[in-house]
Amino acid sequence: MNFEPVIGFEVHVEPTTQSKMFCRCSAQYFGAPPNTITCPICLGLPGALPVPNRVGIEACVKLGIALGCQINERSLFERKHYFYPDLPKGFQISQYKSPFCTNGVLKLNKKSIRVNRVHMEEDTAKLLHQGTETLIDFNRSGVPLIEVVSDPDLRSPDETKEALVKLQQIIRYLNVSFADMEKGTMRCEVNISVRKAGTNVLPPYRVEIKNLNSFRAVEDSIRYEINRQSKALSAGESLNQETRGWDEHKKVTVIQRSKEEAHDYRYFPEPDIPPVLLSKDEIKSIRKSIPELPDDARARFIEQYKLTDADANLLTETKDMADFFDEAATLAPDQIRAVSVWMSGEVRRRLNEKNLTLVSTKLAPAALVELVTFVNDKTITPATAKELLPEMMESGIMPQKLVEQHGVSVVRDTGQLDEVVRKVVEQNAKAVADYKAGKTQALSFLLGQIQRELKGQGDTGRIKKILLQILTHLA
Repeated sequence: MNFEPVIGFEVHVEPTTQSKMFCRCSAQYFGAPPNTITCPICLGLPGALPVPNRVGIEACVKLGIALGCQINERSLFERKHYFYPDLPKGFQISQYKSPFCTNGVLKLNKKSIRVNRVHMEEDTAKLLHQGTETLIDFNRSGVPLIEVVSDPDLRSPDETKEALVKLQQIIRYLNVSFADMEKGTMRCEVNISVRKAGTNVLPPYRVEIKNLNSFRAVEDSIRYEINRQSKALSAGESLNQETRGWDEHKKVTVIQRSKEEAHDYRYFPEPDIPPVLLSKDEIKSIRKSIPELPDDARARFIEQYKLTDADANLLTETKDMADFFDEAATLAPDQIRAVSVWMSGEVRRRLNEKNLTLVSTKLAPAALVELVTFVNDKTITPATAKELLPEMMESGIMPQKLVEQHGVSVVRDTGQLDEVVRKVVEQNAKAVADYKAGKTQALSFLLGQIQRELKGQGDTGRIKKILLQILTHLA
């Protein structure tokens, strides 16, 4: 029997606020000694009163606007009750009936995914498992979380990954969060069911998968669940609503508990926080603060700079990359194509190699433009430019100074070139004989030997002209 998956996601993002969601404790908990960033509010002590973090709310609304959501002028914080060691109050302050943002859309290459809601809540403490003991670190308790919940519109692991990568890109463009899955500032959960192919009715169950700390884990866990659930239904078994964890080492999902419904959480309005009212002017102000988003930047790059779809995709992958290219293109409007080739190729390769972002290097748009200019006017060879680039990215030194320091200008002196060419010809009689016999690859060999003598700094055009003249004379 053929089955198709029905997939939705829940993404939690920690906005880059200075303080926690409902108290003044620092939100910068990563790497801090356990239980050193706490207070009566985030520890849930009796009598402690929460006060919402305005910056966190604005970050939530900004993301909602970027996803085309309806922004509700009146919203409520509510208590979500469940009992777990990482939840000191016995409930989490979250949103349910009246979130800040509803009914948005996440546009992918070939389809759009409905965004059910974008709402605000507080993070839980962190459990640390050591042997047979479990320790609790409350530093993370109360840190702001933006939750993005999709409708079940996804139909494959690849599509789900594409949606999550796109969401992460938008979040980073907005500067709402670092959205770093390795550090937990972006955490993903997927809900998956399977149904007979060709039917449109939602299955009567869904399985939530937790502990997904990478896009690869998202893909692998979905593939595993599609296979597990399809086999179970084919065998006539019924599937239950449940929460499962992903075991990265065994590459399997593991049952954790039966999946709760909304009524199990006994939501009701948080009595210590009045309704949050957002005026039309406040929403308008947040809307104006939104920068150009990836899709708009990509379309502009294609239109304004006449780039290919592939190059525009690479150059708008991050806002840092897009801003860098914009400035470089302004500095050298006649070299836009060459700059895009270097950024999409060598610069990007170096960044990936060292796991760096462009903004974390000291490379300036003016420096890259100068490097590209030197290559185009043959001041240096492309090979030399590739050797200089890492030093430029690390030190911020301009190419002109590096060329002078290392003495790597292209050799153009005809007398010097003629001398080196004749020397190589004399030392490689067999290659010369092969060339005379019609073996054209011998010419490439001789050119390589000449550049080796010149340490890759010879003017290739002039070298080839001199070599052919000498070979013709010898013939």
